[in-house]
Amino acid sequence: MKAPLSAPILQDVVPCPNDPNSFTNCNSFVTDHFHLDITVDFDKQSIMGSNTVNVTAIQDGGNTLILDYQGIVVQKVEECGDG
Repeated sequence: MKAPLSAPILQDVVPCPNDPNSFTNCNSFVTDHFHLDITVDFDKQSIMGSNTVNVTAIQDGGNTLILDYQGIVVQKVEECGDG
């Protein structure tokens, strides 16, 4: 098992204008499709699974995708397609 990815703390990121509760760069990318596959274990009080997200850059220079998450562990990120 690979070690979880660490994310930099982005102090200069401002909330997304379309969603003030999100700190993603939502004006740089659009989500084309996502597939969420989860398993809930009520005894262990945990949720495990995967989320495959397909996005397209909609601004020039859109080479960094900021994922807005809290309290989850990201174990792998892959780039696929033309980019």
